[in-house]
Amino acid sequence: MLEHPATGYRQAPVRESEDVDFDGGFVRARKQLDRAGDRVEPKTEEAVRGVVMVAALGKLLREHKAASGYSQEGDFVFCTRDGKPLQHRNVSRAFGAVATRAGLNEGRSGA
Repeated sequence: MLEHPATGYRQAPVRESEDVDFDGGFVRARKQLDRAGDRVEPKTEEAVRGVVMVAALGKLLREHKAASGYSQEGDFVFCTRDGKPLQHRNVSRAFGAVATRAGLNEGRSGA
């Protein structure tokens, strides 16, 4: 999944072969998940754009992928135990819990 407030990116399933260019140093999420969990075209053309990937992130992503049981080229970079893409609600819930433990949600309403 890829999400970053500075880029305007929302959570998106990222497949190495289709979305990650380690040599070029960028990530481009070209698809989104529908409610059934299928990769579909985004609603607007503006939703498809690349994000520059710093070398340290590329290294971490490669290491994560290599350590995964799903390290083939067409597999998702981040996936469930059975290789399926992560659902946005689960990612948001886990990210919120980590942010709270780190003290990043203090003073935020709804956190």
